Amino acid sequence: ADAGARGTDAGARGTDAGARGADAGEAFFDALRDRDQRALLVLTGKEPLREDFERSNLFGRLDRWPNLELVLTGSSADTHTLTPLWLQREVHALVEGALARELERLPTLTP
Repeated sequence: ADAGARGTDAGARGTDAGARGADAGEAFFDALRDRDQRALLVLTGKEPLREDFERSNLFGRLDRWPNLELVLTGSSADTHTLTPLWLQREVHALVEGALARELERLPTLTP
């Protein structure tokens, strides 16, 4: 959802934008699953996408995407830009782990 739809008068427009964001997220996750591609989704604090997904109950349907690893981290503060150093370290470790698992999935190449 874009920031404009979340302005001070975010009534129905904000709800509609959030629903569109969740629907787009579902379509994207479906496409990744159908192509056997994995994804790591890290959502922190007051991440707008996290709010959209919570509102649409996407988190309650995660079994639809076994290829999706979801990590909810951070604090209740506005940390979606990963500014705190402790959060950068945590996300770095998460990405390293995801990359290592993905490399394990690759077939062994013989010269």
